[in-house]
Amino acid sequence: MTFNVHQINPLPVSNLVDNYISFDLEFAETKSDQSHLPLQIAAIAVINGQPQRNRFNRFAYFKDMLPTDFIRGMELADMTPKTYRKYGDINDIIKHFLKWWFDASKKVPHPEANQYAQLLPVLGYNINSDLTTLVNYLPDDIRPNQNAKNKLNYFDVEQFVAKSMGADRISLQSLAHLLNVETGQPHHADNDSLTCATIYELLKARFTTQANTKLSLVDRNFRSRIDQIADQQSEPELTVLPRRKSIRSKQKVSHES
Repeated sequence: MTFNVHQINPLPVSNLVDNYISFDLEFAETKSDQSHLPLQIAAIAVINGQPQRNRFNRFAYFKDMLPTDFIRGMELADMTPKTYRKYGDINDIIKHFLKWWFDASKKVPHPEANQYAQLLPVLGYNINSDLTTLVNYLPDDIRPNQNAKNKLNYFDVEQFVAKSMGADRISLQSLAHLLNVETGQPHHADNDSLTCATIYELLKARFTTQANTKLSLVDRNFRSRIDQIADQQSEPELTVLPRRKSIRSKQKVSHES
């Protein structure tokens, strides 16, 4: 028996989270029916707005994947075909991902007096399809020895953007460009998970502080506020964490998870 889609639980976008893992998938397709497979699984833990250094980044291999996806996965992982197949077993990747998730969750104090951590919620951008694919590979009990039924709580940053900015269907990259957020190479799960976390922290700060006071042309301080915003836009691109220079170094970090 495995985890299922009925066990993923969306958190209200009005309940902003301070502790979470920012998660992203890149997909491959099967040769037989073009169904989705997880190609790259990446996540970064954020505790009280601070990114944790030990990120997760692994690349899955499937015998039934399209040849183009095999080449893409091998190039993303920066591995030889033999090494890619060796480290690409999805069950092994999920095992290490859960351990990484547990370890990250233990860094957050929780009132429950037991040895098992309350799992951090999963944050992502338009994340439902990612989670729907992920749960097919999760075991039924992602939190062992818990009496309550396991649930995976998630926070969708796209829905937060829609509610706070009134902007539906804006891509992550377009939003990053608008907010002057560094993206790295788009459509790489490790880069996109970091971009999503950066955007979320930026918007959370802007929409929960007095600095979010609405502007009007008739306000006496309107011009000074515009000048202040212009000065902010001239700053370097924002990121919550310096990006690593190579995929190989990312892979080394993920193997330590």
